[in-house]
Amino acid sequence: MNFKIAIIGPKDAIIGFTALGVVPFECYNADDALEILKKMRSDIIEENEDRFAIVLINEDLIKDISQDEYKKITKEALPAIISVPGIQGGTGFGAEKVRRMVEQAVGSDIFGEK
Repeated sequence: MNFKIAIIGPKDAIIGFTALGVVPFECYNADDALEILKKMRSDIIEENEDRFAIVLINEDLIKDISQDEYKKITKEALPAIISVPGIQGGTGFGAEKVRRMVEQAVGSDIFGEK
């Protein structure tokens, strides 16, 4: 199996990742980002040639995807979807997701209050 790494976001935020071999998907809104993520999931299920194991996505896009849709696209192990800050800096969305996952896993908020 041959898996790749992708990044989804505005051109100015993702262009530098191409030097690292990351496949860029230029995107400016949550609806388009969701469609890209759904296509990536179906490529894995159908075992298509372009399969992505890790998808980095701009925080500004992923925070605008509905919770129901977010749960659907993240319920499987692959692709692993990781939010990254945009060029303006982090919104705290990614850190909050990690905090919630850790709290769910261990049963308490080990990071303390926000």
